[in-house]
Amino acid sequence: MREFRHKIYLGFPIALFIVCALVTQESSFLLPSISQETAKPKTHNDDNVGPPVNATITTNGIPTSSPTFNHTVEPGEATGTPTTAGPTTSPTNDPTANPTFSPTITPTNEPTGVPTSPPTILAQNIALNHDYSYVTSDITQILHIPAKTRIEIHLQPQRSCHNPVFKGRISGWSLSMINFGNVVDDVLVGTYDLFHMPKSGNYHVEILLLLCEKYKEGFQSSLNLMTVCLADRTDENGLITSKKNASIAVDLSHQRLENKKARGRWLHKSLLSDQHQLSDSPLLEQPKPLLTRFQPESCVTAVDRTSSYCKQFNEDRLMGFNDYNFLWNSGADAELNQPGLSNTLLEQYQRRLKRYPEQPIMPGRKLQVCFLGVSHSRVLANSCLDNLMVRFNDTEKLANAPFGCSLIPRPYPNQVGELDSRQIGEMGCTHVVVGLFQWNFSFQRAKGWDNINFTEWQNDMTKAVAFLRQESSGRNSPLRRILLRSAHPNGLGWHYRKCPPRDFRTPINAEIATKILKEVADGFSKPEDRNTTLTPVSFIDTSFLIDPVWDATPDWSHYEGETENISEMEAKFILFEILKKF
Repeated sequence: MREFRHKIYLGFPIALFIVCALVTQESSFLLPSISQETAKPKTHNDDNVGPPVNATITTNGIPTSSPTFNHTVEPGEATGTPTTAGPTTSPTNDPTANPTFSPTITPTNEPTGVPTSPPTILAQNIALNHDYSYVTSDITQILHIPAKTRIEIHLQPQRSCHNPVFKGRISGWSLSMINFGNVVDDVLVGTYDLFHMPKSGNYHVEILLLLCEKYKEGFQSSLNLMTVCLADRTDENGLITSKKNASIAVDLSHQRLENKKARGRWLHKSLLSDQHQLSDSPLLEQPKPLLTRFQPESCVTAVDRTSSYCKQFNEDRLMGFNDYNFLWNSGADAELNQPGLSNTLLEQYQRRLKRYPEQPIMPGRKLQVCFLGVSHSRVLANSCLDNLMVRFNDTEKLANAPFGCSLIPRPYPNQVGELDSRQIGEMGCTHVVVGLFQWNFSFQRAKGWDNINFTEWQNDMTKAVAFLRQESSGRNSPLRRILLRSAHPNGLGWHYRKCPPRDFRTPINAEIATKILKEVADGFSKPEDRNTTLTPVSFIDTSFLIDPVWDATPDWSHYEGETENISEMEAKFILFEILKKF
């Protein structure tokens, strides 16, 4: 009996070791879809798959592999236990360092070796576009760091573009932008907001090189934009990520998705119910990536644009935007999910305006929103009327309604003058929405000018707003507020991509112009102006709505036709803000 027990005592550790080994082997298959792919060795091929995706993955804190990855370690960041013997080294910001880490094991009460919590990806390589020569010369790798919701572009120390500018978008179950900072120690860090991710899974990542060198003087620059070209004019369109396999794995199981500043998000239609609510259906197919639209040089003429080659970059990609709808947040913004403007909102506005005297020009008209500008303002004015038509459902009723929208055509800020002031009075404008970015930076301006810069435009905008403010102030003027609207970026048509360019309304320049507009509005909103009789000036930013779909304009400029719903949403938001705040 004693001998039998002795055999059991000797055999039990061996059996336990075998069981643990089998469980550990099995756990290596319990990985998210991105990890299953990375477990297999990959090689480059003509399908543009890119390099193998290396990820450090833990299951219940137990590493299933110990690959090497380049992750810029920040001071105070948990680094885990070095796998190599010797003293522990201090954190480093050197992106060329290549440490091997073993993730820190978190104590758990769960049975050892039984993976019940989701795996964790510490760092994940994003596949590169090796068909683009810039990638080979300037980029070492692109990493996704899920815990910090950031994407790192690691650059070669010796490179052709010292301070490049990128534009990135994440697509799939939703649309969201990647916000990049400045290059630090040969690494450019971009961040994204998990609030825009409605569910766990894989999301496509697309990053474009727009400028080889960032503007040195910021948005106050007097740089002549006619001398600045976008970085790439080939059919690669500056794409640095793989065309097919650039993706990130998002895990929301332990995340608190709360963003009180966000007004809403672009979601794939398959996730939305008819009641504008998120669907919880598990039978959803992985959405296709949304690829950036652009126009190659060989697709400029009307005949060329009809070829199948040209359509793949334009019309085919344009249709992808139809798969997304914007869902406004719950709370006060939720009523924007319904068609048109709510009766409650319009009635509340009328009651609030009882303290205002009747207009001498248009008695009974409580709200007249006038869009000052040219074609983009025209589109918004029409979309404004469309929103009101949902409420009144009749052209004659709308003409006699207490709410209205109209257009004051004016191309350049330096042309704003007495005529516009008179029109404001004659049309009974209670609010003027100013949009004067487009023509000043377009091919129209390029026809008769040899210098287009931000400094001159900012001075012209400041003078135009000051004139409107002064001339429209007084007891007999209907104007109650001047609003400067954020600038619209244009798509990457060939006129914007050629060198020298013929048009300058690029995403970069629109972003800088938007910052300038906010600065101009803030300049008229100083504390000493609060008690003045001059018309107040405000800035209204629709970038959160426009930026994720910045290239959805069929003609590379206007949200009309297939994507007119974007303009209708923007106009509705502008009306909503006016009715709520102004």
